[in-house]
Amino acid sequence: MTQWTVDNIIYIMASKGYARKVIQDKGIKVFSPYYGDNFPLRLFRELCFRLPFLPKTIWYNKAVLHQNVAFVNIIDVNITEHYLRWIKKIYSDVQINFIYDNMVGRARNISPDKIPSKIRIWTYDDYDSKKYGIRLFKKWASPAINIKKQNPEIDVFFIGRDKGRGEQLLELEKKMNSLGLKTKFIITKDRKYSRTKSFYQNPISYEQVVEYDAKSRALLNITMPNQEGVTMRDIEATVIGIKLITTNKNIINKDLYHKKNVFILGKNQLSDLPSFLKEDYVNVWETIKENHTIDAMLDEITC
Repeated sequence: MTQWTVDNIIYIMASKGYARKVIQDKGIKVFSPYYGDNFPLRLFRELCFRLPFLPKTIWYNKAVLHQNVAFVNIIDVNITEHYLRWIKKIYSDVQINFIYDNMVGRARNISPDKIPSKIRIWTYDDYDSKKYGIRLFKKWASPAINIKKQNPEIDVFFIGRDKGRGEQLLELEKKMNSLGLKTKFIITKDRKYSRTKSFYQNPISYEQVVEYDAKSRALLNITMPNQEGVTMRDIEATVIGIKLITTNKNIINKDLYHKKNVFILGKNQLSDLPSFLKEDYVNVWETIKENHTIDAMLDEITC
């Protein structure tokens, strides 16, 4: 079987984001799927995609054409069935992998049953893998590898979109504060044009996120219902060497789990959190880091 190299693989994914930078830093070509990134053009593009009599391929980024590759990996919540059929026709003899980097139910456009045959479908989440019968990848690559832990200024740090959990997060933060813990919670809108709530804050760059990570004792990860996979936040905490607070009970089955490092909400008592944060951290990264490089992830997905 053909082995991937930086020259025989391309990615198709959103024009922004930490994952794109990790892949590009590896030397792999990355293409945005569509033209038209500003809001008026996106609206018109969406109209074309929804109405069958309007053209679609005029929005497709033609730079992706005529690449001499063996693998095409696609990650984007806005990918459509029509686009995948277009790519499949262009790269008929190439291995194409469609990768969910969020829960399937959170993807706005395409469900697994709409993905054309012979395109391999991957998810990071155990629950979605079982529910939809799709491939599970276990080797997340983290962009936070070079981030060094600092003297902690924050006990618990959270950043994320509301996703219907904003009020729950505020209540949890209040309880943590009552235990004497210093928190920093940044809750943002789900989408740019979602209804604004009083507690929403502006998004920050990934570089700013990991700055907060590095000066925190623990990262908080409130997972989606049924979510069982390792997320980027989990990996960040492990790479940096700080503790993780999560609602994912399945985390105990993952290679990054250690009872002194991971506090499971709903299993551990919240009142025990201050003493948990004072306990020494056990460094597990050195024993598992080879499983969480971009090379390991690509080895798994292109196998």
